[in-house]
Parts: sequence; structure tokens; C-alpha cells
Amino acid sequence: MKLNLFYCFLVGCLFSLPSRAQNKLFEVASNDTVTDGLPYYLIQKKTKKPIDDKRYHSIEEMENGWFKCEAYGSRFGLISTNGNIIFPAIYTNIETLSSENTKEQWEYLLLYDTLNKVTLYNPKTGKKIDTPFDYTESFCGGNKLISVVKDNKYGFINASNDSLLFPCIFNSWQSIGNDLVSVGQKENGVMMKGLIDANGWVVPAEFTSIDAVSENVFAAWVSENACLAFMVKRGFFLGDTSYNIIIANDNDPIIAISRADKYVLYNYQTGIWSKDSFDEVNSRDFKLTTAAKNKQWFILDKSGRIVGSAGKWKSCRFLNDELMVVTDSTEMSGILTKDGHLLVPVAYQSLYPISFGKGKNMEVIVCKTQNKIGLSSLKGEMLITPKYSDISLLSYPKKWLSLKDDSTSTYGVADINGKIIVPCIYDKVSVSFSSGDLSVQQNGKFGLLNNKGEVIIPVENDGEIYFDKKGKATVSKKGTTLIINRKNRPCNY
Repeated sequence: MKLNLFYCFLVGCLFSLPSRAQNKLFEVASNDTVTDGLPYYLIQKKTKKPIDDKRYHSIEEMENGWFKCEAYGSRFGLISTNGNIIFPAIYTNIETLSSENTKEQWEYLLLYDTLNKVTLYNPKTGKKIDTPFDYTESFCGGNKLISVVKDNKYGFINASNDSLLFPCIFNSWQSIGNDLVSVGQKENGVMMKGLIDANGWVVPAEFTSIDAVSENVFAAWVSENACLAFMVKRGFFLGDTSYNIIIANDNDPIIAISRADKYVLYNYQTGIWSKDSFDEVNSRDFKLTTAAKNKQWFILDKSGRIVGSAGKWKSCRFLNDELMVVTDSTEMSGILTKDGHLLVPVAYQSLYPISFGKGKNMEVIVCKTQNKIGLSSLKGEMLITPKYSDISLLSYPKKWLSLKDDSTSTYGVADINGKIIVPCIYDKVSVSFSSGDLSVQQNGKFGLLNNKGEVIIPVENDGEIYFDKKGKATVSKKGTTLIINRKNRPCNY
């Protein structure tokens, strides 16, 4: 968790304001003939006259148009955009700490004294947090909080109002999302956890641990097997501490809570509990989810209401909004529609979907039987008979699949419809990032194939082939380096 200040400084610089604020009144000048090691000074841009008689070892213009000046003995000071001395050159270093959040930007200057203690100063408000800290650690809590350290304990500064929100009283902290920070305090040798945000305490430090179950739901544990649920947006605890499992998903108001090996559902938006209890409940990844009671699986809607039956299975879960994968007592799996139609027979060791592109719906299903892999469509049509050791996503948007044959340790390529583009005859197959062609390797040599599997460049080169925007590539074969075009003919660059 610890990050040194130099890292924070680099991160701050990377995420600071997009354009550099250049000083419009003054600029840095130097006198190369001086022998005292202080050649730099500030001059007025219009008149080119020095603003005063002070000289420095170095002067650096900062992001906000101020000047960081280094005097004798590596002591640093600050001069503002209008030429006023903000801080004399008495600090061992001055660095910038900036927000990573483009919506809520802030910036502090870190002033190091001779004991290497750091004080924070806001150049926009002119406010200085005068409690010297051992060091600052990192941003947290949605970038509104800055962690500071003193005597090996942590405190927090609210960057939105330059206030010391918490003195250095915590033994640990961890940012857990949703602008929240989990903090730990030792009491009688036991670490107790709580939650804070930029406004102060959210949950007091009275729990052995606090876990984020979803973006809005947290489990606050009082012992290894007992917890209660805390709803962030609602700002309240749910029930007593007799729960032992909490299941929740982001943007889903329904949470499943286990008590005495039975699950009940609770809608934290409406405050309504489910009438039914269940032996198992799956998390809601889609519009519908499934829950089991007496080995019978039921389909539940967004409100947690039973809207259908999926039958008796060992397990049952949704793959998308329409399809479920079911497993019987022999651990064989199939695909069932939400209407109860068996789309893919329960005859496979495992089934898993492949989606092309981020956030896309699944388009094909990989099927495994007798340790061989095949491919099925969403309609249950067998596109590739199970005979491969692996089928995986190779390329998007061309929707290519990689095929692996363990019996020969070779690879090939198929499309989403199961058409074999490249048979399994190559030691390696990948997509060339420069041309989008298929890069293949065989017996230590490389070549290129087009999207039909036809040879563009024969497999005879010593390294992978990368065509540039001009359609030319530098290749090496048999110890000779030359430039070729896409017709594999030598050419000039």
C-alpha cells in the first residue's frame, strides 16, 4: 500500500492540468560569467531587467507559473507569478502533488524542512496545513482525501477544503471504491476496521473487517462467521449480526443474505424482503437470476420474485438474458432457455461462452466432452465437432478463433461459423498488429497468411514480419536482411 513521495509526484505530474501555465510577466535569465555558482535570476519579459538582486543556483518554472528557486546549500523557495516571494529559500525540497481526477482538480505543494518533514500548501487558496508530517502517502477516497503519515500512523487531509479531516491516528488504510476508505485502529491489540469518506466517519471502527460486496453494499464482520450488511447509498445497517454470507452486484438493489444456511432476498431500494427462502442463490449478472430450494431451481426477476421454474439440477445459472447453463448429478452440462427448452443437450463436461469485443453479448459456446473441445452456436447447432484441446478468442473484430491440437502441438484458426481458415499445422499463430494478417511460425521460421488462410509471405524468415504503412517490411532469412513488399518481392524503402 505504501507509495513513496517520488511516485506520488510523478503521478501528480502525469495527471495535472493539460496545458502548462506559462508566466506572462517574468522569465529566467543567467549570467555565465559568475563564479559563485549562482548564475540564475528572474527578469521582466518586457524590460529584460532583473526583478531584484537575488541570484540562485537553479530556477524552475512550475505548472502554475510560479518559480521554484534553489539557493546555497540546496535550499528551495517559491516566487509567485507576480514576482512576490511566497516562501524564502529555506526548504530542502519543494514538490507538486496533483489530483488524478479531471473533474475535481486540486494541487498542493509539498514543503520539506531540514528534518525532512513535509507541510502541505495550496497555491490557489494560499492555505497552509501547518502540521508537519513524516511524509504524504497517496490519493484515496475518490481523490478528495490525501493520506499523510506521522509517527507511523495515518491521517487524512480533505483536499476540497484544505482541512485536516483526521489526525494521524490510524494503523492502516485501504481505498475500497465509491469514495470510501477502510481504516484500521488497534484496540487492546486487536485491529478494528471502519469506513470514512471526505465528510468523516461513515462506519465507526467497531468491526474485525469490512469487505466490499458490491459498489453499494459492504459486509461488516464482527467475527469470522458473523456480519451485517451496510448499504452505502441508503446509509444504514441491515438487520443484526447473524448473517454469514452476503451476495450483491453493482447496480442491483437485490442482495442475498445467508442466515442459518438459508438465503433470503432484500431490496434495499424498496425495503422489501422476499417471502421465500432458498438453499442457494446466484448473483445477478443479467436481468434474471436463479435460486434453488429443495434441489428445484427457480427463475427470479429484478424484484426477487419467482417468475419460472428451471427444473431439478445440481447447478443452474444464466449465461445471458435468455440462456442458462445447467449441470446434472453426473457433472455433465447443457444449455437451457429461460422458457425451459433444452438447447444444448446435457452431455458436456463444461460449457462456456465466447464474446467478441468489450461488453458484447456471447456469440458462440465452447463445448468440452471426453476432454475434447468443440464449438456450438446459440441455437444448439454444432459448428465444430469436439476434437481440439482448446478453442479460444484470437482476434476481434475479425472474429477469429484459435484452435489447438495437443496431439501434434500445433495451432490453427477458425471463424465464428466454424469454418477452418488455417488447419492445425503451425507451431504458433497470432494476429500481426501492423497488418492484421495472420502471423505463423513453423520449425523456427515465420511467415504471413491473409484472412483466407492463403500464404502472403512464405514461412522462411528468421523473425516475425511487420509491414509498415507503406506496405514494406524488413525481413531476415539465411543471414541476409532485405526489404520486401506484400508480394514478397525485394524493394527499396
